[in-house]
Amino acid sequence: MLHGVRFATPDDRVAVAEHITDLAVARSVVLTPPAMHHTPERYLRPDGSSRLQPRNHLVYTTEVLLEAEDRLLEAGGRWELFG
Repeated sequence: MLHGVRFATPDDRVAVAEHITDLAVARSVVLTPPAMHHTPERYLRPDGSSRLQPRNHLVYTTEVLLEAEDRLLEAGGRWELFG
């Protein structure tokens, strides 16, 4: 989105990119489930995150995409009735 946009300083570019990211995350739905169990200390990274999960890896989607998938599933279910 910012390709070709000129900024007064590199810090301005970073600030705008971070703001865009914050807006996108706020309007998204996190699909990555929370940890459902206790992780033994030997499997924790120094920052407290689990070594059993990828670092900083969250999966997001949008309500619009989830609604489109629901419509596809409904249409597929109706198609099976005729097949």
